Amino acid sequence: MSDFRDRLHLTEMLEAIADLESDTAAITKAEWAENGSLVRAVSMSLIALGEGAVQLSDDARAKAPDVPWRAMIGLRNRLAHAYARADRDVIWDAAALHAPVIREELKRLLVSLSDPD
Repeated sequence: MSDFRDRLHLTEMLEAIADLESDTAAITKAEWAENGSLVRAVSMSLIALGEGAVQLSDDARAKAPDVPWRAMIGLRNRLAHAYARADRDVIWDAAALHAPVIREELKRLLVSLSDPD
């Protein structure tokens, strides 16, 4: 059952990263920072990404030691509980620079989990 839940959470995390890429593509950091709707959308996708990290089993997280699990969870907590004080530079960097790298690690982890059939 754990593999099923882990696959579900990983799929949701990959969807959040796809949303991050969509919301930061073809726009400069300055343009993004001035667009409150995009800032909120990116923040929510980062919250979803961090929440997925929280929900993954310890075994799944252990299979991907290069993923910054604690940082993802910490950013999720910061955005969920202190959004107004969140640093937009940190949000942008997490979304535009770090998420694409994490995506590849999450894809590898998803493939490594056992097939349900």
